[in-house]
Amino acid sequence: MVIVIAELPVLRAPFGDNRDGVNAGVWALASRELREHPRDSRLGAYAPHRIPTTYVNHPPLIVAELALAEAVGGERPWSTRLPPLLSTLASVILTAVLLRRAGARPWVALTATALTFGCPLVRTYGAMADTPIVGLPFGLAALVLWQRRRSDEQVAAWPWVVVVLLACLSSWLGWLMCGVIGCGLLLGRLWREAFAMAAGGATAAIAYLAWMWQTGRSTGDLMSIVLQRTDPQTGIGFVEPIARLLQSAYLPWTIVLAVPLAVVALFDVRFRPLALAAWTTALVWEIAFPFRAATEEFWLWWSLPAVAIGFGAGLELMARRLGTAGATIKPAVKAAVPVLCGVAGFGLFAPSGGWTTWAAGRDAGVALVRSRPPSSQVSAWVFTSDVDNLGWVGYQRRRDPEAVTTTSLDALATDHPSDLVLTPTAAAGRRSDLPAPRCLRPGERTGGYAVVTLDRLRSLLAAAPGCP
Repeated sequence: MVIVIAELPVLRAPFGDNRDGVNAGVWALASRELREHPRDSRLGAYAPHRIPTTYVNHPPLIVAELALAEAVGGERPWSTRLPPLLSTLASVILTAVLLRRAGARPWVALTATALTFGCPLVRTYGAMADTPIVGLPFGLAALVLWQRRRSDEQVAAWPWVVVVLLACLSSWLGWLMCGVIGCGLLLGRLWREAFAMAAGGATAAIAYLAWMWQTGRSTGDLMSIVLQRTDPQTGIGFVEPIARLLQSAYLPWTIVLAVPLAVVALFDVRFRPLALAAWTTALVWEIAFPFRAATEEFWLWWSLPAVAIGFGAGLELMARRLGTAGATIKPAVKAAVPVLCGVAGFGLFAPSGGWTTWAAGRDAGVALVRSRPPSSQVSAWVFTSDVDNLGWVGYQRRRDPEAVTTTSLDALATDHPSDLVLTPTAAAGRRSDLPAPRCLRPGERTGGYAVVTLDRLRSLLAAAPGCP
């Protein structure tokens, strides 16, 4: 419930100039095309207002999830964000179930889960449409199945096949997690379960490759992107940026306790395999893609299970040490549980760099929604040099997004003087040659962004830093 309350401002907001908007420019556009033009879009792989127009770099389950939600709830920001939000809530529940299955006491499972998910990372990205968020519950479900088998509980083959199939079709991290679990099954000589996982993975691979090949793309195209993102040169200065992202994503005590609690989990036979699987998945993902890991805060999303397992092991150690304590100690420990859960709830609302960036970028989406371009306008103009991240503008306007630069502005303003253009303003930390906020008329400016005509933008820039 606390997570839902924390996500209400996100659910209602239009997609804007932030990571949430960039992902909407990929997946929400794919969902729209899948619903409106399933054949022409090649099942959501092709979207005309997206850059690039064909995008098959990730497994496609998220496209089907968003399309289903929008088919039921209409094309609205909240319906597009509903699948990732439900995935986050499912991840919370499955984390608690996993800890209970591992032998944690009920209050330990509850407290460890609350302390883990009560962080700024969840508030900022818990409703963001992207593959790590929608894929995590399937990875956790695979861990739950493994834990049940480790407890000598017989599990039918079909849940393994279904869970692995969904995990691999939802996220590349699902492939990684299932691969680690599969190694654990082989080491434990659990051949039937390992074969079931292999069957689910093979089915997912065939489905993904068929979806990719029907667009004309090849595995070579995919490998070139993987090699680019795994290039060690892109990870120069990796440690300092990742430290900043951790400070923004988690609360201070979580960062301080993460490593000691991981050690505690590794020394507890009940939690050791789970901790190894969760930490291996999270760390390999970070190390394999150093550029993204150093620049994207949500890249830490799959560290949540590892942190939760550490908290669970640490609280279990504390509970055992207090097992022989007097009658006055035990009630105090139980009374501290709701206090810790309450602290975790407030942790969701702690200030963070990620949330500040999201809130600032939201204003761009609000500015677009409040304005109506003339019917004669063909392109969705944006005054920027960053062409690759304009898909969200195309999504909002239903037009091809086009970047306007200082070089092209004069000609465009002459040919299309009444066309509307989205531009950042000369707010704090931005270039002084952008339109000054004081020069904008009422209704033109929303936060750090403004929507004006191309002709007026030319006048504003010619007079910058003054007013025309």
